[in-house]
Amino acid sequence: MAIEVEKWIKPQDDPSLSIRVRIPKSTANPAWPIAIREKFEAHHPIGSAPRTCYALGFWLGNRRGDIA
Repeated sequence: MAIEVEKWIKPQDDPSLSIRVRIPKSTANPAWPIAIREKFEAHHPIGSAPRTCYALGFWLGNRRGDIA
């Protein structure tokens, strides 16, 4: 980004700039379906530890270790 768009770094015969990496889609941790989220939210009241952890992870997108 800094090289291509902003021109912050001036490349000087850097062969690594020609490499394009394709990141595969992950199926290891799929998102919860809406029905499951609604069931979880109905079961755990606002202010409980599970609901707080859920909200932090869902709305902030932090890693599980950061939330813990």
